[in-house]
Amino acid sequence: MYAQIMVGALTASGMGLYFLSMLGAPDDEWSRNNTKTDNMEQWTRFARFHIPNEVSKSLGLGKDLVFQIPWGFGLGAFAATGAQIAGMGTGNVSIKEGLGNIAGTILLDSFLPLPISKIPITDSPLNWFVDSVAPSVFRPLIEFATNMNGIGQTINSASQRRMGDAFTGSDRIPEIYKDAAKWWFRATDGEGFMGVPGDVSPNTIYFLANSYLDGISKIGEITYNWANLDKGEREFNPKNDIPLFGSFFGAKTNVDSRLYGKVEQKIKEIDKRLVSMEKDDPVQHALYVAKNPLYPSIVEAYQSKQGELNAMRKKATEIRTMRYLSLKDRDQILKTITLEQNMLKYQMVEQFKVLGIEP
Repeated sequence: MYAQIMVGALTASGMGLYFLSMLGAPDDEWSRNNTKTDNMEQWTRFARFHIPNEVSKSLGLGKDLVFQIPWGFGLGAFAATGAQIAGMGTGNVSIKEGLGNIAGTILLDSFLPLPISKIPITDSPLNWFVDSVAPSVFRPLIEFATNMNGIGQTINSASQRRMGDAFTGSDRIPEIYKDAAKWWFRATDGEGFMGVPGDVSPNTIYFLANSYLDGISKIGEITYNWANLDKGEREFNPKNDIPLFGSFFGAKTNVDSRLYGKVEQKIKEIDKRLVSMEKDDPVQHALYVAKNPLYPSIVEAYQSKQGELNAMRKKATEIRTMRYLSLKDRDQILKTITLEQNMLKYQMVEQFKVLGIEP
């Protein structure tokens, strides 16, 4: 009886913390509550509280900052479960995804004596299984081979570029790895040395360093960040610049990019079916289009807007590779381009919702 009361109280506390976070969270540029649109996969490990930009800026902590408190293992799993239930109740996460977070991450992570993968089981069940059962020493190599890290993110972009991999690197990669990749490319003329390729992506260096040299890499990241801070070349970021306690700080998730990714996947599947039917059996294609008359228009609208989005991405890539642009100026320009992309993605998602494609 007492165990049931305790489990119920912990679950209720998790629900309460989610609603408390929602009440205190600011709205974004589209008047959406930041907690209500937060990524519930991150709530499997933390209770997340969005700090209003006015408060975080006054403290010198930047903008879009999130203070996150670990649930902890064991009994903390019930509080984390309560937060997922609250997320399902508010419509932030679907019942399928919420139950997947509870069963595939929270409960298994707390009560099964295996290092369960953080890859979303509902999105990539095979990768989740392989990543969960693989020995720890080989797990990063398997993730690198499948181009998906332990939380389901792509390690290296598969898009084609004219610039070498050394001059790429996503915005979430610390600057030390981007500069290291460029230095190695220039030092070896891109030809490499002693079997080490000369054209190595910063994402690859970051992934392998954090997989096999986590402690040393963290010290290197913080030291390099402090050096750039001292030169005035970058803004202070508590997540990356505070030793030991940086994990208590997170960032606002990109809800527009996440929703667009879900819609894009569905439209690509529709396009694949249409093309396959048209080539294989025109009669079946005609019947399918008659049954779903909006599908060709949806695919056409996606392809037309995708060109505009790709142009923005190309512009962002050019900014990232400008050698003589200061870090602070580069980050500010990239934030503006990201905002433009998010606005376009928001408009596209809303348009596709009207046409019957839900995220």
